[in-house]
Amino acid sequence: MLGREDLLGLMSDWNSWDRPISATLLGYPRKVSQRILDLAKGPEAIAVIGIRRCGKTTILRQIAAGLQARGVEPGHILFVNLEDHRFALDLGTELLDRVLKVYREEVNPQAPCHIFLDEAQAVPGWEKWVRTRLDLEPQSSIYVSGSSSALMASELSTLLTGRCLVYAAHPFSYDEYLGYLGVEAGLGGSAVDIARRNRKDEALFQHHLRNYLAYGGFPRAVATEDADARRQLLQQYFDDILARDIVFRHEVRNTSLLRDLALVLLNNVSNQMSFARLARTLGSSPSAVQNLVGHIEESLLIHTARFFSHSMAESVSAQKPRKLYAEDVGLRNAVAAGATPDLGRLAENAVFNSLTALGTTPRYWSDRIEVDFVTDPIDPRPINVCFSDEIPERELAGIEAFASRFNSSRALLVTRSTLDTRTIHDCRVDLVPLWAFLLSNSLWTP
Repeated sequence: MLGREDLLGLMSDWNSWDRPISATLLGYPRKVSQRILDLAKGPEAIAVIGIRRCGKTTILRQIAAGLQARGVEPGHILFVNLEDHRFALDLGTELLDRVLKVYREEVNPQAPCHIFLDEAQAVPGWEKWVRTRLDLEPQSSIYVSGSSSALMASELSTLLTGRCLVYAAHPFSYDEYLGYLGVEAGLGGSAVDIARRNRKDEALFQHHLRNYLAYGGFPRAVATEDADARRQLLQQYFDDILARDIVFRHEVRNTSLLRDLALVLLNNVSNQMSFARLARTLGSSPSAVQNLVGHIEESLLIHTARFFSHSMAESVSAQKPRKLYAEDVGLRNAVAAGATPDLGRLAENAVFNSLTALGTTPRYWSDRIEVDFVTDPIDPRPINVCFSDEIPERELAGIEAFASRFNSSRALLVTRSTLDTRTIHDCRVDLVPLWAFLLSNSLWTP
């Protein structure tokens, strides 16, 4: 058990009570940090959930710095990184009680405080502790981060219903990637608006887009210039996610099957997946594969898109394959087989991630011909992705078939660089460049 002086030393290492937070620790300003500062006003707990190494610790530090900029005293902030190896043999809610006790006695005995618990899922029962602290100190606030979607979501919904705001953290988006590199773009509006305003700089955006599709947006990977070092870093991320967020958490015994399955999934981004086919490929049972796919999704390494239908039963049917997408295309490329990435599939993956960041739940549709994404169950509108300026007939045919069946008035076709508008029956189809789509914050022009 860590003693009082050990705890105080640990807290001093992670907190800036007697010194400003260094610019190095704050990193590049993230959009989600500002959004939390703008919207989190009440006594709720704030949860930041994202894949390992996407920058959650930096995001929490940026929030803490933002609070200080608004007048919060440094000593009224307590930051605890629960993945610090020095805590490894002492993790439990009793540790959190002792940390808070030492903090209250040595730093801030009475005033409301802002408690930051980084990687909270490392402590069994953390959610009960947070609930208790919210009850005992309603004027204080608690910020937690975590790397498991299901773990955080289930525990938060069980014990903190109505008292927690959840925010998603991701690797750098394309506009954050450009901002980190010092490239300015005229942001705001739809892809059509973005493309028109930035047309003269298209070559620059295309250049950086190719790099983004190759290397992804993990902050440290973006900052690593050596190609071999970057690839090794991303491969290590892959190993860490499997080991720490899946094998350790779920006590997975067949680690070879897990690794093979994760690699197969990442090699097949933007493709349809069926558990039966995966099981045959890997020589396992469909139930075992389905269970492991669920764990891999929880780790946020991959995501799946369901079939679009107005019938919920059809949408969730096990007979309908799901489509696969990676949280980060750079990590995917670092571990996938083959030296030449398929830019078309990576472009579709990037569109999926952008749609998710915009708050939508993208689904796909297929009836002998496919639509890559459908964005709204009430007013369904199709989106296809074709990373080319020679548009195959099937791309427009898929939009036409969907629009005819679901009476869609608007559609998008994401291209390499084409900016155009076409009309198919009564459906307006905007053709927009991928780089402009990834910089937009609105899907549709008026």
